[in-house]
Amino acid sequence: MIAEIQPSFSSHLSMSRKIEYQLSKVKEGNGKVLYTSTGDELAAMPAYMKLISQLNDRVKLPYAEFILSLYPGENLSDERWLSLTEEYIERMGYGKSCYAVVLNTDKAHSHVHVLLTTIDEEGKSIPSGNNYSRSEKISRELEQKYGLLPLEREGGKRTTLGEAQYRNYYFDAALKKAMRSYNYKDKLSVVLERSDTYRSLDKPLQEIKLANEEWRVLLGDESYDNLFVLLEKGSFFKPLFKDELLQQLDRIYAFSESTSDFRRNLEQEGLYMRLVTKKDKSYYVYGIKDSGFYLKDVSLPQKYRFGNIRFDGRGMTADEQKHYLYDHVFKALNASLGYEDFKKRLAEESIRVTEHVNSKGAYGISFYMENVENAHVFKGADLSRKLTYQNIQKHFDGVAVGLSPHIDRVGEFRERVDREAFYMQGGGVMAIPELDITGSGKKSQEDDLIPSKKKRKRKSGPDFSL
Repeated sequence: MIAEIQPSFSSHLSMSRKIEYQLSKVKEGNGKVLYTSTGDELAAMPAYMKLISQLNDRVKLPYAEFILSLYPGENLSDERWLSLTEEYIERMGYGKSCYAVVLNTDKAHSHVHVLLTTIDEEGKSIPSGNNYSRSEKISRELEQKYGLLPLEREGGKRTTLGEAQYRNYYFDAALKKAMRSYNYKDKLSVVLERSDTYRSLDKPLQEIKLANEEWRVLLGDESYDNLFVLLEKGSFFKPLFKDELLQQLDRIYAFSESTSDFRRNLEQEGLYMRLVTKKDKSYYVYGIKDSGFYLKDVSLPQKYRFGNIRFDGRGMTADEQKHYLYDHVFKALNASLGYEDFKKRLAEESIRVTEHVNSKGAYGISFYMENVENAHVFKGADLSRKLTYQNIQKHFDGVAVGLSPHIDRVGEFRERVDREAFYMQGGGVMAIPELDITGSGKKSQEDDLIPSKKKRKRKSGPDFSL
């Protein structure tokens, strides 16, 4: 038996989503509610858990989840599953918490999810110190009591923190993917053949499906660790993280009401979303925080890319407004023949221009969006040093003496700002050719999560270029 203790968390919304997910399993016929500590329906448990969590505001992480899994082929009756689970919960110290036990049957291995509070019914915090070592001891004793296959490892080597970041079956999937690689197949085969147990199975690799810890037991610590290093070096885990990220994005997108709400919901569930502008191009960076996995929106479906998210544009965050203004102020500047034309074009896009004036005349300029909630005002210099009042005037002075009003940008720029305008007007997503991005998943310099704040040296020269 494998007992997996998920990190405790603070979000009541996250717990609600976990219970909704289990309810969907039950509805599909792939799950069964074995027990709720209140005696109520599973759908009512989030409300009870919230009440319990409010009994002690000093506990910052009032929710947790345990997953107890059997080996593939092992089974217990519902009664014995519940008996084992309740004994595990009681011995771990969570017997007086508010909890629910749900059996899942959609995998090769039978397993239960225990959703619970880290606060008991009296409002006391349940100690979690030494949880993992206690869980290991309890699991070995329960294996003997219920006649389950023992989890035995030579030397008793514990899973490393880095390895724990990889999900239950990532090793299995990554290994099978790597065995199809011309560059890695031979290297992996050499390590696999060192395991007498693996050779004795007399089964093709594709017919074996084991959890990470089960593979370690099968292969032995040394072979497992060597394979893990090879798989990580070859970036075979990265596509699996991308699949997991996509599943989470699709699920959270379905119940979010705005871009701000979407981003907030992602953050609550340990996911990452940031808006970045580099080299005249805006894009989102998404990721799984615990796994250290991040990628740009161009590697995801179009509906998750900047300018294509189909939520109500009125819910834009401050940084989204800033990026939007950056693009569209430059667009108007490029298309305008004079300063008044520039302001007129911005007004047509519901972008208000405010000039800052003193006794000597205008000395500054600000921009904000009129058609959004919680509009933020940005000085021209906040958007770009090229958008100060003085530099804008210098630009139109250049136009007046015969310079072209159109400034060349990277190829996608004009198409992008038109797409953003269409999005803000409530239109659908415009067709853009899909990009075939496979890549290694390695993080490039452009994937920096926070734009550099280092000041760039101003290039010398008489010309002003946008």
